Amino acid sequence: MKIKYNNDLNLKNRLLTLFALLEIKNKQFQIMQILEHLLNNNWNPRPPHAKPLKWLKSEIFEIRIKFWIDMYRVHYFLDKKKWFMVILNWYYKPDWRKQSDNYNKSKKKKLDKIIKIHIDTALQLKEKYFLNLWTYEFYK
Repeated sequence: MKIKYNNDLNLKNRLLTLFALLEIKNKQFQIMQILEHLLNNNWNPRPPHAKPLKWLKSEIFEIRIKFWIDMYRVHYFLDKKKWFMVILNWYYKPDWRKQSDNYNKSKKKKLDKIIKIHIDTALQLKEKYFLNLWTYEFYK
C-alpha cells in the first residue's frame, strides 16, 4: 500500500506543515516509525499508535503521536480500491495529564470544539479526495 497526502497549499494542517514543525524538534522519525508499524499490520489501526474514530463507523482513522507533553493526531482513511493510505490533516492536542494546572472545563469545551472542527475538516477532505485527486501526492 502506498501513502498519499494532501498537498493543497491552502490547507494549513497538511502533512508537510506537521513535518516542518517537527523538523525543528527532530521528531519526524517517530512518525515514520508509526507509519511503518501500520504498514506491517496491513494498515489496520492498532492502539496505541492508531485507532478508528468509532462514532464515524471507521470512515476515518487517527494516528496518535506523543512527545512527552506534545500530542498530535493525524487523520487518514484507506482508499481500498486503489490501495492507498490517504493522510488528510492533523491537529495538536494538549495532554491535560501532564499540564493539569492548566486544565479547566471551559478550556476543555474550547478544545472539544476545535477537535470537532478538525474532524469535520477531515470528513470534508475525504469527500473531496475522490473529486480532486490532483491535490494529493505520493509520499516518498
